[in-house]
Amino acid sequence: MNRFLRLRHDLPVTRRLAGHFNVPAIGFGAYRATEAGHLSALQHAIRLGVRIIDTSPNYGSEELVGKAVRSCLHDGVCCRESLVIITKVGLLQGPDLADAMEREQAGRAWPGVVKLSRSAWYCISPEYVAHSMSRSKERLGLSPDIVLLHNPEFILSDMLKRHGPGAVERREWFYDMHLVPAFDALQASDAIYGISSNIDGCRWSVSGRHNDAFESVDLSDALAAAKRSAGEAHRCKILQLPFNLLEPDACVATVGGQDSRKMSPAANAQQLGFSVLSHRPLSAIPPTDALRLGFGVQRPMHIALRESSRATPPTVA
Repeated sequence: MNRFLRLRHDLPVTRRLAGHFNVPAIGFGAYRATEAGHLSALQHAIRLGVRIIDTSPNYGSEELVGKAVRSCLHDGVCCRESLVIITKVGLLQGPDLADAMEREQAGRAWPGVVKLSRSAWYCISPEYVAHSMSRSKERLGLSPDIVLLHNPEFILSDMLKRHGPGAVERREWFYDMHLVPAFDALQASDAIYGISSNIDGCRWSVSGRHNDAFESVDLSDALAAAKRSAGEAHRCKILQLPFNLLEPDACVATVGGQDSRKMSPAANAQQLGFSVLSHRPLSAIPPTDALRLGFGVQRPMHIALRESSRATPPTVA
């Protein structure tokens, strides 16, 4: 992994993100990064040139990300303006879920809560979005640069589960009643915002079922919701979607673009004005279970990536 990061650091590859940030093309995903070794890994990655850091309240890693960033700033490794800190809002687990349960018991429940399971609730009401952003700022010790709605299609999945396909076949209510108010709250902050989502065109839905469009976000409709919220001044500029060996659909022509030609979800997003980020590059979610693709993984149910000699690339006719 260190050789991989060093290679990327040496290459002068940068991307313009949301029209505001020039950053290297590789970032650091801080999912469940809570231990001392994770802190060292993130600090090392920043020293090697990584500038995008992706976290979330339910990852449990916002405090660690803030600590790593502060130490690197103190040591002069980088400046704050060169870093892009991404967090999310919507999925309540761990301490946030416990807090939401206490509020409900006290008669102060967050409006619009969807109870996905005993261990996970979902909420993107304006009140909760503002609260979550404030809490993320406290845990990080700094203001995030980008805030993403964390799989808002959980709301659609819940409706599909409880009421069947007829409840989600037409989804205007979802954009008007949920996305527009959430975008209002995000627009009130200083952050660039967007969605992290298994959008139309992705292979699997957030629930693990085949993505048949009943429980996926249409990006054109999401953009229209952002414009209903803030007009052309909206800052909804980011799409994050899965991309890995088992979920290559982000770059496969499956959706209709503005000119009705088939194009990939990523290309369609760029045509609509979004900057595209990938997540789960080493963690695929087929319908039955999660399959992690990692370095040095020993468990037989997993696939380990191994270094091999450089192969001669095939000739394309």
